[in-house]
Amino acid sequence: MQRNSTAKKLTATIVHAIYNTLLPDTCALCEQILTPAPPDHLCPYCRLALPYNLNPCTSCGIPLQQSDARHCGPCINAPLVDQAVVPLLHDKEAAYLLHRFKFQKNIREGQALAQTMLQMINATYGLRKPLPQYLIPTPIAWQHRLLKGFDHAQILATMLSRETNIPVKANLLRRKYGPPQRQKTRAQRLKLTKDTYTLRQPAKAINCQHVAVVDDVLTTGTTARHIVQLLRRAGVRQVDLWCATRAI
Repeated sequence: MQRNSTAKKLTATIVHAIYNTLLPDTCALCEQILTPAPPDHLCPYCRLALPYNLNPCTSCGIPLQQSDARHCGPCINAPLVDQAVVPLLHDKEAAYLLHRFKFQKNIREGQALAQTMLQMINATYGLRKPLPQYLIPTPIAWQHRLLKGFDHAQILATMLSRETNIPVKANLLRRKYGPPQRQKTRAQRLKLTKDTYTLRQPAKAINCQHVAVVDDVLTTGTTARHIVQLLRRAGVRQVDLWCATRAI
């Protein structure tokens, strides 16, 4: 049995080496050949060129002017979430990666975003803060999922789940069918109706105290606020938010 296992591992290693030689990975941004291929599919130069969110509000991810501040003005009295993890600004290279992932269904770009999120997750929680018990992807209406054949938030949550070993609760929330958020103005986004998001299961089915909502981009925070209120009414004490980019 041990010989067979060793032989299989050796065969897999050889096949992987041949594959990388014939079809090497390239940077998701500049298309430079990567040898060996890093998990984020980015070369060192493009990785450094990403528009990092260097001093974000810990509750909503908005960039702060003061380096010693932890919260923006609105979040001092009414924080959006308990802990926001938003590593990138929605600009230039980061916006390009997200667009390729979300609308062109390119998984490599999603992995680049997930790896960047993972770095900030590790830095934020470390050894002192407990990680969430579940990851909850922001849902899309089943009609949109059927038309697109792609649920970017769920895929992003699954990528993060593999790295953090946090299970995903993908069918906990339901979104009412309607125009996508990107087709709405800021004023329309802020007027999101209360029944846009609902629980698929009874509140007792959540059975946890700490979750993280996963999404691609944080814009006005209206969607996050509705979902947070819904989860808190269901008994969840701490709701965090993990997003790839922050629109400003």
